[in-house]
Amino acid sequence: MNDDSKETIHNLIARLYKLELEGAIERGLFSVIFKKQQEQITDINNRLKRIEENTKTGGSTMPSLRIYRLFISHAWDYNDEYYKLTNRLDEAPNFEWRNYSVPEHDPVDSDEDLKEELREQIRPVQVVVILGGMYVAHSKWIQFEIDYAKELGKPILGIKPWGSQRMPKAVQDAADEIVGWNTPTIVKAIRRLAKKKK
Repeated sequence: MNDDSKETIHNLIARLYKLELEGAIERGLFSVIFKKQQEQITDINNRLKRIEENTKTGGSTMPSLRIYRLFISHAWDYNDEYYKLTNRLDEAPNFEWRNYSVPEHDPVDSDEDLKEELREQIRPVQVVVILGGMYVAHSKWIQFEIDYAKELGKPILGIKPWGSQRMPKAVQDAADEIVGWNTPTIVKAIRRLAKKKK
């Protein structure tokens, strides 16, 4: 990748971040955005590194034109499947995404605060990803995420519990599509569902 391409990517990212920050200040969410800044910087650096590695190995020099906005269900005390999925998405070739999920290190104080935080995270996404393995232990919050996603008309991708073919009925009924843990299958499903977003 040449220096002009890198500079263009950095400039676009900086402009998007500035717009997001200005909007967050208007909504009184500066602290939420500020806490995510480090995560976003790490994400940007990882993406640039993958683009450079792809170029060195003879891959395309064009970065992906579309960045998929995702919310992934998770819980602060149950993160194995969450991190397994985020790592797979990060490593997927020719797939760029942005994680709108509430970060592990940023728990909120009350149920109402958590509900509002979840609403803020789900509103801008194209696809809500529900990890079926978490539903039984965290059905209250995951059901809230499902209900709010449905209210907004967001497509829902259900991912079967790791090592299992069974999916909780509530997730099965709500999901627009259900997949296992095959990374290319997950990526294809996200792309399909993002096209359906209302």
